[in-house]
Amino acid sequence: MKRKRKQTIFAQLLTGFSLILVLLLTTIGYFTYRISSEVVLDKTSRFLTESVKQMNQKLDILLQEFDTLTLDIGFDPVLQRALQAPGDSEEISTFDIEKHLNQKMRFVGSDVLVLVMGSNNRYFSTSSSYYFLWKKIEDIKGYNWYEQALNNEGKIHWFSDMVWHLEKKPALVGIRQIRNWGSLDGLGIMLIALPLETIDNQFQNQQDSPFDKIQIRDSYRNIVYSTYEEEIGISKPENFLRREAGGDTGIQYSANTSRYWTSITSAYSGWNIIAYVKPEEIVGGLNRVQRNIMLIGLFGSLFALALAVFFSWSVARPIRMLSIKLNKTERGSLTPIRTRMRNREVEGLFQSFNQMLANLDETILDLSRRQISERQAQLVALKAQFRPHFLYNTLNTIYWTLHRKKLTEESRMVITLSHLLRYSIDGRSELVTLEEDIGQLNRYVYLQQLRYGDKLSVRLDIPAALYSALIMRLLFQPLVENAIVHGLETSEEEHWIIQITGFQEGGLLHLTVEDNGIGMNSDQSLQALTLPEDDADPPDLHTGIGLSNLQNRIRLYYGAEYGISLSDSSLGGLRVDITLPLEIR
Repeated sequence: MKRKRKQTIFAQLLTGFSLILVLLLTTIGYFTYRISSEVVLDKTSRFLTESVKQMNQKLDILLQEFDTLTLDIGFDPVLQRALQAPGDSEEISTFDIEKHLNQKMRFVGSDVLVLVMGSNNRYFSTSSSYYFLWKKIEDIKGYNWYEQALNNEGKIHWFSDMVWHLEKKPALVGIRQIRNWGSLDGLGIMLIALPLETIDNQFQNQQDSPFDKIQIRDSYRNIVYSTYEEEIGISKPENFLRREAGGDTGIQYSANTSRYWTSITSAYSGWNIIAYVKPEEIVGGLNRVQRNIMLIGLFGSLFALALAVFFSWSVARPIRMLSIKLNKTERGSLTPIRTRMRNREVEGLFQSFNQMLANLDETILDLSRRQISERQAQLVALKAQFRPHFLYNTLNTIYWTLHRKKLTEESRMVITLSHLLRYSIDGRSELVTLEEDIGQLNRYVYLQQLRYGDKLSVRLDIPAALYSALIMRLLFQPLVENAIVHGLETSEEEHWIIQITGFQEGGLLHLTVEDNGIGMNSDQSLQALTLPEDDADPPDLHTGIGLSNLQNRIRLYYGAEYGISLSDSSLGGLRVDITLPLEIR
């Protein structure tokens, strides 16, 4: 019987090492491509989604600015009187009203059209190169958006429509019902038209984005805006736009358009922003990663095979040892080779292998430290976001604990402090009603009276009819706090008095805060209303920089003709007079 010929050590080593090499490179290539694909897709999805969210925020800010503008126009006293007067009344001419409206629109940078149609058949329009064809309310009663405006409780309703500018032009249109500021009865309708250039200005920094197409659709699924102008004005509902407002959309693939898309629905306007991306923008990076992995694997295989042939002929044991160490490295073992070889070339190879393990170990440690640092930074940011809620929850827990123990006064102190802090950092609106700010003042005075007892007396004399007037948030509390800390605590009066009054004079609201403290001389009064330089120390005056900050806030918001004046009080201390425009909610 013929004896079977055995393979040589070279053939055995070459065959075995080749199989190990193919398996190793295939496994590494598969998992490298898979992990790289997940990372690329995840980061691309986050980037695209965040870009759409930013566009949605910009659009909301744009619409809300004009929402505020139309609200200010709708409650303008001059316009209110014109819409409440009989239709044939010439008490205020149409020319005067339109001139007044143009004055209120003077700070608007774009060519915006405002149209007012009163129930008394009065018609007013601002100067614009755009215009509507409607002249009275009867012309628009057949439109769905007109009924929406009537049922919207005075809020603005945004949609898209055509306006005239030498020819029909698409525009963003808002409509709201104008109500009597006293009875809230309807006085007419206000329409505002914004040219599409306003959106182009908002999205101009998106030109270098990977988006192939950006669409904005109103609540009627009409395309308000598109980077493809021929699509503007088309009604094109699609099933994939069933999203809750403000939700995290991610990216999906649409077979109809052969593109990836991501969208978000505005919680403010109900409009959809949809961004389309060509597949090559998404998967182009993945294809490059795949090609690079294949090339690296191919050249690596060829080079490793050549080394296997060379070392198989030279020595079997070092190759076997190296193969074993490679298998251990694949399983996660980074222990270097301790054996010393007589062959200089093999010894150099072992040293290189050991150095590779050391570098790999150092790289892994460095990456681990970086990941830990990034996670710690994320945790710090999250904790910073939760602190206000944690504070409110803690105060509420203390309140209920005291309440269950029937410690009425103590529980009231805690809940008052909670409401005081919540109101102070609430940034939803700069304007509040006079009644709301007085409520904040009462909470502050209650806590101060717990400290000072009957020594502190705060008197309030403001007509109830002014409680619905709109003022800046936190107007009273800083003034009363300054009066206590800087005017009363340093005085020798046994009984501290703070008198707060308010009255209406024409279209102005006058508010006064007086105390019987130490008062201020003329130089201190002048310096107290002047903001210090950025690098200057705060002046050591009666009110520090509180009055100057409040003065600056009022003038920035209302204008230079409004603000604070200081004088001697009849009570013996300081009198602070505040003049604001009267706005009734």
